[in-house]
Amino acid sequence: MRYGFLFSLGSVALAFEVAAQSAVDVARPEQRQKERRAVEKVQEKRAKHASIIEFRGEQAFNEKDLRSALKEEITTIEDFGLSPARADDLAFFLEVFYRKHGYTKVNVHYVIESSDRLRLDITEGPRFMLQTVVFDGNTREPADKLFEYMVGPTRERYSRLDKRLPFVAADMQEGTHLVQRFYIAEGFLDAVVDPPRYKFQPQSDDVDVVVPIHEGRQYSFGHIVFTGQTVYGAEALRPQLVDLLQRPYTGARVEDIPRRLEAYFKARGYYDVKVVANGAPEEAVGGRVPVHVVISAGPVYHFDGVTVNGLRRLHPGFVTKRFTRLNGKTYSPDVLNERFRTLMKTGQFNLLQIKPVPVDGHLLRLDIAPEEAVGGRVPVHVVISAGPVYHFDGVTVNGLRRLHPGFVTKRFTRLNGKTYSPDVLNERFRTLMKTGQFNLLQIKPVPVDGHLLRLDISAEEAKSREFGFWVGFDTYEGALAGVQLGDRDLFGYGRPLTVSIEVSQRSYRGDILYEDPFFFDTDFYFKARGSAFTFDYDGYTKFEVGGRFELSRKITKNDEAALILSIRHVKITDSEIRPDFLLGPREYQVDTIGLSNTLDMRESPYVNPRGFLVINTLDVASSALGSDIEYIRGTMRVGYYL
Repeated sequence: MRYGFLFSLGSVALAFEVAAQSAVDVARPEQRQKERRAVEKVQEKRAKHASIIEFRGEQAFNEKDLRSALKEEITTIEDFGLSPARADDLAFFLEVFYRKHGYTKVNVHYVIESSDRLRLDITEGPRFMLQTVVFDGNTREPADKLFEYMVGPTRERYSRLDKRLPFVAADMQEGTHLVQRFYIAEGFLDAVVDPPRYKFQPQSDDVDVVVPIHEGRQYSFGHIVFTGQTVYGAEALRPQLVDLLQRPYTGARVEDIPRRLEAYFKARGYYDVKVVANGAPEEAVGGRVPVHVVISAGPVYHFDGVTVNGLRRLHPGFVTKRFTRLNGKTYSPDVLNERFRTLMKTGQFNLLQIKPVPVDGHLLRLDIAPEEAVGGRVPVHVVISAGPVYHFDGVTVNGLRRLHPGFVTKRFTRLNGKTYSPDVLNERFRTLMKTGQFNLLQIKPVPVDGHLLRLDISAEEAKSREFGFWVGFDTYEGALAGVQLGDRDLFGYGRPLTVSIEVSQRSYRGDILYEDPFFFDTDFYFKARGSAFTFDYDGYTKFEVGGRFELSRKITKNDEAALILSIRHVKITDSEIRPDFLLGPREYQVDTIGLSNTLDMRESPYVNPRGFLVINTLDVASSALGSDIEYIRGTMRVGYYL
């Protein structure tokens, strides 16, 4: 059994004063989500069979849907008893449920028939549908883009295949706030979006919405003044901000200037650097806002020694020897980050904290320690201050050089207007990191405008282009060699393209693989592979050319399904097999379509691989697809990893 460090939240983290390993510090999000779903399932089951509630007048929804929507309130009444206040709450939330589906004039009246019997009389009224949304005053931003923000809160409850959406006044109000946030994020600091006006059509249940917009001036970055200990001079510092300064001026981008410059200085040994940036929109000339940047660089620090505390079984030298070569070298957070990842990959640690501590002037000692329990027990004092419920509102991305920002922002578009959840952010973080496009990704929720959260994303791109080659020997193929060229960020859109060629004493092979991890910006993963090869078997030589197209999607965390189309043309170019009927046809086409399902119950294929892996496939070759060979084939593989 391995022993590692135990942290009270069970999270894996690197505690730097200079850099963070991930944006979301979440303890077992899957477990928490599983527990929450279990509670909701119990509530729904209880609400379904609760006899204390009776509905009358429902037509648009069946009783099962209504009980499911009110499961929490119904179970509360069952647990704590029926009272006028709880009955009023139940009627209120039932009206909210109807209004979210377009029943603006719904009225719910409650009657307490006895201490254990509540009747809800429902007058649904007509269902109003959203007909048009007209933006009055938008000259710089297209209406199509504004429309997506405006209907975003309603859209999240319906499929994008639904061409018509219900009219929900609360969603329209929320949509105007999203539109205003969008304008501010685009540099329109003075933009004002007035409350929407509604026009109910007299002969139908359609509603037209008019949104008055006062855009104002769009601001951009003006002259940047650097003062203090600039060390390298303004000409060296300004290129670190060039992509930021080319975008519209916002307060969030001004706040990003210190982060970028501090990272620049710290990478060169200035551990104590402090940068303050202040914009002055009131001093803007022609819409260009001057920015004043004050830098306090401090001295250059050097590594000097390591201390390790908290190990129980593992020898301290296992850790300290990883840092021995750093003694006397200039401080660099990138170096510490690399050492951290190296140690975490060993699987020896749950938590590893590396804290640089200034000692003896300009030297840094690395104090390395886990969170350690006292006497095997950890005292816990929990103080809760809940505060308001926050909702997601927009995304900003900084630090990208080649990759298009839309690759990141579109992963979070569906969150707009939804309730904040660290589990959701953690899932999006892992999804983006799996693409291989990033060395570092920080997602920082920033409160804006009351109870909204803007996601400020800082990214460090990984090297997108790769080159590889290999040589080897196989007992059947003989000597072999190959070369591979890849670009994980084709044209800056984050779509990988890989080309490989392999030659052996028996074969020649060429492959082209294109991948789209977010097919048409959805959760579908698309792969297209084209290949051609010739192989000299014992007795005959075969040439084959074809392609394979695969469209897959995660159904749940553990379950993945895929649709596969394969096209192959096979030709026997040389044969020593006699008579010919033993060889079969010399040229044929094989076209198949199939499904696959992968059930992976492992926590992680690398860190914690214990669990079942089940793979099922079913494919069909048919003349309807142009295939010369017809068959149906099914396979099943079951494995258990220890």
